[in-house]
Amino acid sequence: SALSHYLSTALRPYGLAVFLTLVSSVMLVRMVREPTRRRAVLYVAWTIPMLYTMAFDVGVFLGHGAFVAIVWLAALRHGWRAMLQRYRATIVAMVVCAIAYLPYVLLAYHYHYSPNPTQSFHRAWSIGIYTSPLQEHLAFGASWMTLFYALMGLALLGGLLTRDESMLAWLLIVVLQMAFVWVFIVGRSSIGMQGRYVAPA
Repeated sequence: SALSHYLSTALRPYGLAVFLTLVSSVMLVRMVREPTRRRAVLYVAWTIPMLYTMAFDVGVFLGHGAFVAIVWLAALRHGWRAMLQRYRATIVAMVVCAIAYLPYVLLAYHYHYSPNPTQSFHRAWSIGIYTSPLQEHLAFGASWMTLFYALMGLALLGGLLTRDESMLAWLLIVVLQMAFVWVFIVGRSSIGMQGRYVAPA
C-alpha cells in the first residue's frame, strides 16, 4: 500500500527527526492547553533532541514559537499579569529551548551561511513549494491527493468552527518548515533542494 511504501522508504533515513517533530508538536499543543510545569518539562525534553536531530528542523521550532506567541497575544485581553501567571511555564520552556539551540545556530551561521544570490524569498508565496513535497513523500495518485487536501481543508475548517487553536499550530508548522527550507537552502547550497529537509512538516 502507499502507506507501507512511505514508511519503508521515505522515512527510513530521517525517521527519528519526523518522530521527534511529531511528539514535540503534540507536547506543544498539550502544554498550551494546560500550561503546567510538568508539561513544560516534557516539551523541553522532546524539543531539544528534535532540534539537534535534523539541521533544518528549525522551521518547525519557528512554527512552535509563532503559535505560542499568538496564544500569548490573545491572552493579553485579560491583562499582562494574568497572561504571565497562566503561561509562565510555557514562556520558560520556549526560552530554555531557544537558549539550548543557540550554540548550533551560531555555528551553522558561522560555517554555512552565505548571502542568497537567487533571492528566493518569493518562493514562499508559491503554492507549489508546499504541494510538491507532500506529493513526493506521500506518493499518492492525483485523486488521492485531492482527497487528502480536502480532508486537510475540512480539518482546518472544523478547528476554526470549534475554536480549536491546535489547528493553527499544525498549519504554522507545515508552512514555516517548508518555507524556511526553500528560502534558506535554494541559492545558498550546492546540494540544492532535498525533500528530506521538509519531511518533519
